[in-house]
Amino acid sequence: MRDMNLLKKTSLCFIFICLISTIISAQESSTKIYSNWLYFSEQYPRQFDYDKPDFYFSGLTVAYRKINTKSKFHQFELSLKLKQQDEPDDYFKRISTYIRYERGKHFENKILGIIDFQFSGSGKLYYLKEDINSLSFSEYEAKRTEAGFNFALFTNFGYDLGKRFYIELSTSIIGATISTEFQTVYNPNLTKNQQKQGGFDFDLLDERILRIGLAYVFPGKDDSNL
Repeated sequence: MRDMNLLKKTSLCFIFICLISTIISAQESSTKIYSNWLYFSEQYPRQFDYDKPDFYFSGLTVAYRKINTKSKFHQFELSLKLKQQDEPDDYFKRISTYIRYERGKHFENKILGIIDFQFSGSGKLYYLKEDINSLSFSEYEAKRTEAGFNFALFTNFGYDLGKRFYIELSTSIIGATISTEFQTVYNPNLTKNQQKQGGFDFDLLDERILRIGLAYVFPGKDDSNL
């Protein structure tokens, strides 16, 4: 529990520093919706019923991007998932969320004169809570929490759809994750201490993401950067 509280405080400091940095340097902005896909990939946060398929739709996220005059950008991406399933021998209630801060650069020369190429680094803070009463997990009721930090490098390709809209194809090329997980399985044959399990984990080159985004660019001070 002490480790979880420390992680929450560190997360708040990280988000505050990123917000201040973005506000100071920003000149232009856009908002977008991402369709997120995992391919041959682990999942962070890890849902108990995720079985690592070859290709998996990971949901929609919203993002807000700021660009400064040197073509460097800051982006915040937010995900929130609430799900409950109530079937015989397969009940669970889940809250899953993350915020990703991304910082990168637009390259001046476009590919074939039409495709905008960007390179960025990102940090993702995530949290998951699950209440489970499913035979696919355990014959006893259980609770899980997981929190962690993921670092990844992205390559982004953008194509303008007029002056105010563009589409973006983004994929992670390398990443690492450090996480902590705690779970309690209410097995009456075990003591309370034995029912609780948890620890830290570190994974490298584990999460592979493909993001397809549709963006709207707000009017800025200098439309020549669009």
